[in-house]
Amino acid sequence: MKGRAAMQALLLAGLTLLPVPATAQAAQGPAVTGQGTVLQGRALLRFGPLVWVYAAPGLPERVNGRTVVPLAETCDLLGLTCMAEEAGAVTVNGVPVTRAPGGGTGARVELRALAAAAHLPLTFDAASGLAVLPLPETGAAHDLAAALEERNVTLSATAPQSPLTVGLGASVLGRPYRSLSVTFKGAGASLMTLAARVNGQGSTLTGDGLGSSPDVQPGAAACSSTACTALVDRASSVVLAVIRPRP
Repeated sequence: MKGRAAMQALLLAGLTLLPVPATAQAAQGPAVTGQGTVLQGRALLRFGPLVWVYAAPGLPERVNGRTVVPLAETCDLLGLTCMAEEAGAVTVNGVPVTRAPGGGTGARVELRALAAAAHLPLTFDAASGLAVLPLPETGAAHDLAAALEERNVTLSATAPQSPLTVGLGASVLGRPYRSLSVTFKGAGASLMTLAARVNGQGSTLTGDGLGSSPDVQPGAAACSSTACTALVDRASSVVLAVIRPRP
Protein backbone atom coordinates (compact mmCIF):
# COMPACT_ATOMS: atom_id res chain seq x y z
CA MET A 1 0.00 0.00 0.00
CA LYS A 2 1.34 3.45 -0.92
CA GLY A 3 2.65 5.80 1.74
CA ARG A 4 4.33 3.42 4.17
CA ALA A 5 7.77 4.74 3.34
CA ALA A 6 6.49 8.30 3.80
CA MET A 7 5.79 7.78 7.48
CA GLN A 8 9.43 8.25 8.48
CA ALA A 9 9.79 11.28 6.22
CA LEU A 10 6.95 13.19 7.87
CA LEU A 11 8.82 13.65 11.16
CA LEU A 12 11.00 16.53 9.92
CA ALA A 13 10.08 20.09 10.85
CA GLY A 14 8.79 21.98 13.92
CA LEU A 15 5.46 23.74 14.49
CA THR A 16 4.46 27.00 16.16
CA LEU A 17 3.80 26.11 19.78
CA LEU A 18 0.66 27.09 21.65
CA PRO A 19 0.84 28.43 25.22
CA VAL A 20 -0.34 26.32 28.15
CA PRO A 21 -2.31 28.15 30.88
CA ALA A 22 -1.09 27.83 34.44
CA THR A 23 -4.47 26.43 35.50
CA ALA A 24 -4.24 23.40 33.20
CA GLN A 25 -3.70 20.20 35.16
CA ALA A 26 -2.69 18.14 32.11
CA ALA A 27 0.00 19.34 29.69
CA GLN A 28 -2.05 19.94 26.57
CA GLY A 29 -0.06 22.60 24.77
CA PRO A 30 2.22 21.19 22.09
CA ALA A 31 5.85 20.58 22.97
CA VAL A 32 8.59 19.45 20.62
CA THR A 33 10.03 16.01 21.34
CA GLY A 34 12.57 14.29 19.09
CA GLN A 35 12.73 14.27 15.29
CA GLY A 36 10.33 17.21 14.86
CA THR A 37 7.42 15.44 16.59
CA VAL A 38 4.94 17.76 18.31
CA LEU A 39 3.43 16.51 21.56
CA GLN A 40 -0.33 17.04 21.23
CA GLY A 41 -0.89 15.98 24.86
CA ARG A 42 -2.91 13.43 26.80
CA ALA A 43 -6.06 11.94 25.31
CA LEU A 44 -8.83 12.83 27.77
CA LEU A 45 -12.12 11.91 26.09
CA ARG A 46 -13.70 9.04 24.20
CA PHE A 47 -17.06 8.57 22.51
CA GLY A 48 -17.95 4.96 23.17
CA PRO A 49 -14.88 3.04 21.91
CA LEU A 50 -13.53 5.99 19.86
CA VAL A 51 -10.73 7.93 21.58
CA TRP A 52 -10.29 11.58 20.63
CA VAL A 53 -6.60 11.81 19.64
CA TYR A 54 -6.38 15.02 17.59
CA ALA A 55 -8.09 18.39 17.35
CA ALA A 56 -6.81 21.22 15.17
CA PRO A 57 -7.16 23.85 17.95
CA GLY A 58 -5.75 21.49 20.60
CA LEU A 59 -7.10 18.46 22.44
CA PRO A 60 -9.46 18.64 25.45
CA GLU A 61 -7.80 19.65 28.72
CA ARG A 62 -8.29 19.19 32.44
CA VAL A 63 -8.61 22.60 34.04
CA ASN A 64 -9.24 22.83 37.78
CA GLY A 65 -10.42 19.23 37.77
CA ARG A 66 -12.92 19.65 34.93
CA THR A 67 -12.70 18.53 31.30
CA VAL A 68 -12.61 21.53 28.96
CA VAL A 69 -13.13 21.03 25.22
CA PRO A 70 -12.83 23.09 22.02
CA LEU A 71 -16.34 24.35 21.31
CA ALA A 72 -16.67 24.12 17.52
CA GLU A 73 -15.09 20.68 17.15
CA THR A 74 -16.98 19.11 20.06
CA CYS A 75 -20.29 20.51 18.86
CA ASP A 76 -19.59 19.09 15.41
CA LEU A 77 -18.82 15.67 16.91
CA LEU A 78 -22.01 15.70 18.99
CA GLY A 79 -24.32 17.23 16.37
CA LEU A 80 -25.01 20.37 18.40
CA THR A 81 -25.61 23.90 17.09
CA CYS A 82 -23.11 26.20 18.79
CA MET A 83 -22.16 29.85 18.38
CA ALA A 84 -19.37 31.93 19.91
CA GLU A 85 -19.62 35.73 19.80
CA GLU A 86 -16.56 37.94 19.69
CA ALA A 87 -17.77 39.59 22.89
CA GLY A 88 -17.40 36.25 24.66
CA ALA A 89 -20.97 34.92 24.69
CA VAL A 90 -21.43 31.25 23.80
CA THR A 91 -24.70 29.49 23.01
CA VAL A 92 -25.35 25.77 22.60
CA ASN A 93 -28.64 24.91 20.90
CA GLY A 94 -29.71 28.48 21.71
CA VAL A 95 -28.89 28.23 25.44
CA PRO A 96 -26.13 30.46 26.93
CA VAL A 97 -23.06 28.57 28.17
CA THR A 98 -20.11 29.98 30.11
CA ARG A 99 -16.73 29.99 28.42
CA ALA A 100 -13.95 28.08 30.17
CA PRO A 101 -10.23 28.86 30.40
CA GLY A 102 -7.82 26.70 28.44
CA GLY A 103 -4.99 26.58 25.94
CA GLY A 104 -5.18 26.15 22.21
CA THR A 105 -7.23 28.42 19.97
CA GLY A 106 -10.93 29.26 19.75
CA ALA A 107 -13.66 29.15 22.38
CA ARG A 108 -13.61 26.42 25.01
CA VAL A 109 -16.35 25.23 27.35
CA GLU A 110 -16.78 22.56 29.99
CA LEU A 111 -17.60 19.15 28.56
CA ARG A 112 -20.43 18.61 31.03
CA ALA A 113 -22.38 21.54 29.50
CA LEU A 114 -22.23 19.98 26.04
CA ALA A 115 -23.03 16.51 27.39
CA ALA A 116 -26.15 17.92 29.04
CA ALA A 117 -27.18 19.70 25.83
CA ALA A 118 -26.78 16.44 23.90
CA HIS A 119 -28.65 14.48 26.63
CA LEU A 120 -25.70 12.12 27.01
CA PRO A 121 -24.45 10.68 30.34
CA LEU A 122 -20.89 11.71 31.19
CA THR A 123 -18.74 9.25 33.14
CA PHE A 124 -15.06 8.88 33.96
CA ASP A 125 -12.75 5.89 33.47
CA ALA A 126 -10.06 6.01 36.14
CA ALA A 127 -7.77 3.40 34.52
CA SER A 128 -7.30 5.37 31.31
CA GLY A 129 -8.01 8.85 32.69
CA LEU A 130 -10.63 9.35 29.97
CA ALA A 131 -13.95 11.13 30.29
CA VAL A 132 -16.50 8.93 28.53
CA LEU A 133 -19.58 9.78 26.48
CA PRO A 134 -21.64 7.20 24.60
CA LEU A 135 -21.58 7.45 20.82
CA PRO A 136 -24.17 10.07 19.84
CA GLU A 137 -26.94 9.21 17.39
CA THR A 138 -26.04 12.19 15.22
CA GLY A 139 -23.05 14.40 14.46
CA ALA A 140 -19.54 13.72 13.19
CA ALA A 141 -18.70 11.12 15.86
CA HIS A 142 -21.66 9.06 14.68
CA ASP A 143 -20.65 9.51 11.03
CA LEU A 144 -17.03 8.50 11.66
CA ALA A 145 -18.15 5.41 13.60
CA ALA A 146 -20.45 4.47 10.71
CA ALA A 147 -17.58 4.89 8.22
CA LEU A 148 -15.43 2.53 10.29
CA GLU A 149 -18.21 -0.04 10.57
CA GLU A 150 -18.70 0.07 6.80
CA ARG A 151 -15.07 -1.06 6.52
CA ASN A 152 -15.75 -3.89 9.04
CA VAL A 153 -13.69 -2.30 11.81
CA THR A 154 -14.89 -3.71 15.14
CA LEU A 155 -16.09 -0.97 17.50
CA SER A 156 -17.18 -3.20 20.37
CA ALA A 157 -13.62 -4.00 21.42
CA THR A 158 -12.35 -3.27 24.92
CA ALA A 159 -11.39 0.39 25.36
CA PRO A 160 -7.81 1.26 26.41
CA GLN A 161 -7.09 0.58 30.07
CA SER A 162 -4.11 2.91 30.52
CA PRO A 163 -3.41 6.62 29.86
CA LEU A 164 -2.73 7.60 26.24
CA THR A 165 -0.30 10.28 25.06
CA VAL A 166 -0.49 11.68 21.53
CA GLY A 167 2.42 12.84 19.37
CA LEU A 168 1.92 14.54 16.02
CA GLY A 169 4.45 14.62 13.21
CA ALA A 170 5.22 18.10 11.92
CA SER A 171 3.27 19.39 8.94
CA VAL A 172 5.55 19.56 5.89
CA LEU A 173 4.69 21.87 2.99
CA GLY A 174 3.58 19.90 -0.06
CA ARG A 175 2.89 16.69 1.85
CA PRO A 176 -0.81 15.95 2.46
CA TYR A 177 -0.24 13.56 5.38
CA ARG A 178 1.51 13.69 8.71
CA SER A 179 2.12 10.96 11.28
CA LEU A 180 0.13 10.59 14.49
CA SER A 181 1.44 8.40 17.30
CA VAL A 182 -0.49 7.19 20.34
CA THR A 183 1.64 5.93 23.24
CA PHE A 184 0.02 3.59 25.76
CA LYS A 185 0.65 0.43 27.74
CA GLY A 186 0.19 -2.70 25.64
CA ALA A 187 0.59 -1.00 22.26
CA GLY A 188 2.61 -3.91 20.90
CA ALA A 189 -0.38 -6.24 21.29
CA SER A 190 -2.86 -3.78 19.77
CA LEU A 191 -4.36 -2.62 16.50
CA MET A 192 -5.21 1.03 15.81
CA THR A 193 -7.50 2.53 13.17
CA LEU A 194 -8.00 6.28 12.74
CA ALA A 195 -11.06 8.11 11.45
CA ALA A 196 -10.50 11.78 10.58
CA ARG A 197 -12.96 14.57 9.91
CA VAL A 198 -11.56 16.44 6.90
CA ASN A 199 -12.59 19.91 5.69
CA GLY A 200 -15.60 19.90 8.01
CA GLN A 201 -17.54 17.21 6.18
CA GLY A 202 -15.61 14.30 4.64
CA SER A 203 -13.74 11.50 6.37
CA THR A 204 -10.41 9.76 5.86
CA LEU A 205 -9.66 6.33 7.32
CA THR A 206 -6.15 5.04 8.03
CA GLY A 207 -4.56 2.26 10.03
CA ASP A 208 -5.25 -1.39 10.72
CA GLY A 209 -8.09 -3.56 9.45
CA LEU A 210 -9.17 -1.50 6.44
CA GLY A 211 -7.97 -3.62 3.55
CA SER A 212 -7.18 -2.00 0.22
CA SER A 213 -9.54 0.32 -1.60
CA PRO A 214 -9.46 3.76 -3.27
CA ASP A 215 -11.12 5.42 -0.25
CA VAL A 216 -8.54 4.07 2.22
CA GLN A 217 -5.52 6.34 2.53
CA PRO A 218 -1.86 5.32 2.86
CA GLY A 219 -0.35 2.99 5.36
CA ALA A 220 -1.43 0.63 8.10
CA ALA A 221 -0.77 1.51 11.71
CA ALA A 222 2.66 0.39 12.89
CA CYS A 223 2.50 -0.63 16.56
CA SER A 224 5.74 -0.97 18.49
CA SER A 225 5.97 -2.10 22.12
CA THR A 226 5.06 1.39 23.32
CA ALA A 227 3.12 3.22 20.58
CA CYS A 228 0.99 2.91 17.45
CA THR A 229 1.63 5.28 14.52
CA ALA A 230 -0.46 5.98 11.41
CA LEU A 231 -0.74 8.75 8.81
CA VAL A 232 -3.52 11.35 8.94
CA ASP A 233 -4.65 13.97 6.45
CA ARG A 234 -3.16 17.27 7.56
CA ALA A 235 -6.47 18.99 6.70
CA SER A 236 -8.15 17.03 9.51
CA SER A 237 -10.11 19.00 12.09
CA VAL A 238 -10.51 16.04 14.47
CA VAL A 239 -9.23 12.46 14.56
CA LEU A 240 -10.79 9.59 16.53
CA ALA A 241 -9.01 6.29 17.16
CA VAL A 242 -10.36 2.81 17.77
CA ILE A 243 -7.74 0.76 19.63
CA ARG A 244 -8.33 -2.94 20.14
CA PRO A 245 -6.35 -6.07 21.05
CA ARG A 246 -4.52 -7.79 18.22
CA PRO A 247 -6.24 -11.13 17.48
